[in-house]
Amino acid sequence: VGPRASLKEVRKHKDILIFSNSTNMYLYNKKKYGLETIKALGGVHIPEKAKSITLPQDPFTIMCYGRLSRKGKGTGIVVKAAEQLHKEGHRVKLLLFDAPLDEKGRAQIAAFQPKVPFEFIIDHPVEDNEALFKRADVFVAVEKKGGWSNTAAEALSAGIPLVASNTGTKDFLIDGLTGLKVWRYAFFVKRAIKKLMKDIELQRKLAAAGREKMKTLSWESLASFIMNFVDQKLNKASTPSN
Repeated sequence: VGPRASLKEVRKHKDILIFSNSTNMYLYNKKKYGLETIKALGGVHIPEKAKSITLPQDPFTIMCYGRLSRKGKGTGIVVKAAEQLHKEGHRVKLLLFDAPLDEKGRAQIAAFQPKVPFEFIIDHPVEDNEALFKRADVFVAVEKKGGWSNTAAEALSAGIPLVASNTGTKDFLIDGLTGLKVWRYAFFVKRAIKKLMKDIELQRKLAAAGREKMKTLSWESLASFIMNFVDQKLNKASTPSN
């Protein structure tokens, strides 16, 4: 259940168990509905191999989700940061991807002309995400609202250094350990990217720690938690009370 969805109808059925797949979503449901949902964190594919982070990184590829039609996704913030880096003389490239929901979204992409070298991937097959993410030197996610940031989680799982806001990343972004946490302003995004550009060892450190963290939030880990939870519920229900 995302922030845009409603739990009003579901709440009418008291026998329905509600799981939250992220701390962000857990806190949202608690604040909006007063619900104490069950934390079932995660849901991400872990590639067999992480990206090998090596030099040269020329250009330095900055990747982000390219949903131009929704300002809250933060794409404009990342674009502005990349444009500023390019203006300062840094060799950077912007890599965006999206599967537009309608013709308006496709028209926005067609008209997209940032002041920085870029590539926009449209309708990329989900099953090929690993190869796409591994083209990046950093992934940036600065959404305004969100429960679980799938794109940030996938990037980190593939071994890509992460720069992100707190939205949708509470369960895996630890500032300075698994990524760099930033406020949702181009200035802070640019500063974090520059920090990574200057320090390949930091890139490797954050990427390795981030990937290890994501292993605890894999689809397998999530499924195991839910199955164990259900088993305990069933066992408790079948055990006669004294």
